[in-house]
Amino acid sequence: MRKLFLVILTGLVAVGVFAWSSGTLSVSGKGSVSITYDSSDSVFSFSVDKPTELTISFSDESTNTGYYVEFGLPCSVKVTTKDIDIGKPAATATIPILGLNAAYFYQYLFKSDAASLKLTAGKFSCGVGDHTYSLGKSYSTAFKFNLEGNVGDTTLGIGPVIYLKDSDIAFDINTAYVSFANLGLDISAAVLDVTSATPSIGVTASLDTSAFSDLKLNGYVYAEAEGGTSPDIKKVEVYLDYTYDPYKLSLDLTNKKSASGFETAMDAKVSYSTELPVIGSVDLSAGLFYSMAKGLENVKVSAEWTKELISHKVFVTFYPENPAANVPKAYAKLGWTGSFSF
Repeated sequence: MRKLFLVILTGLVAVGVFAWSSGTLSVSGKGSVSITYDSSDSVFSFSVDKPTELTISFSDESTNTGYYVEFGLPCSVKVTTKDIDIGKPAATATIPILGLNAAYFYQYLFKSDAASLKLTAGKFSCGVGDHTYSLGKSYSTAFKFNLEGNVGDTTLGIGPVIYLKDSDIAFDINTAYVSFANLGLDISAAVLDVTSATPSIGVTASLDTSAFSDLKLNGYVYAEAEGGTSPDIKKVEVYLDYTYDPYKLSLDLTNKKSASGFETAMDAKVSYSTELPVIGSVDLSAGLFYSMAKGLENVKVSAEWTKELISHKVFVTFYPENPAANVPKAYAKLGWTGSFSF
């Protein structure tokens, strides 16, 4: 009997090892060290960022099914400690923990060369969606479905959510989207928080002409609104980048509504990729940030490169005299950041 038990146990272990080895295990993390010189007060500063990003994931997929599970930081919990001494208040600290970021599976309910229907269900990210939106709802405990259908080059999707609200089960539609891709043109439009009174709308588009040119054009438009039955637009952002290898020009325009009306800010940058001896591939960039309310706020020049596990960034940022931005006299910052990843 004991021998039979050992045989069965060995078989189960072998099956488990085989099942595990058929998937993919990934472990990654990040951290950085920075040195900065500020000419406004002639002071050097040194900082070491604690490694706040750690991700452990494993996944497997076949032709029609698959799953993904991820644990990581910075999922965190708040811990409150009480001191019995009179006069000492309770202290609250946020402790980063290795929490469950995501756990979901997918299956093609129908799949052919012309069309398909895909179901994805489970927990996505620390909240619900793949992305975080400023007006998006925060679901502490939720189960999200994602139904996605493809017909030719067109994709339609919808993301209903079941979650706990005041100890009751509630229902929401987190996202609805449509995308089209053909001849190098890819356009996607999404509505976020569909069931809310003021959903947000995002549109992204890209043009890839690499088949006959080095030109690549990408961009997106994003709008936010809030209020009751009559939505009030609070933010509109337009981003474009134009790449003609090895050059890239990017432009980010943001319109935010304030008490005095809309304030427009512009972030423009030109970058160039090249090869240098010993160092290897380097991205050189120069950019400026300008706002209608405060004028020119800063100009930044930087160089970034990566060699094996270490990434470097050297930058000089110039802040011109700008009373509107509370800068009484011009100054500059010179800095270096070394970050590691594994």
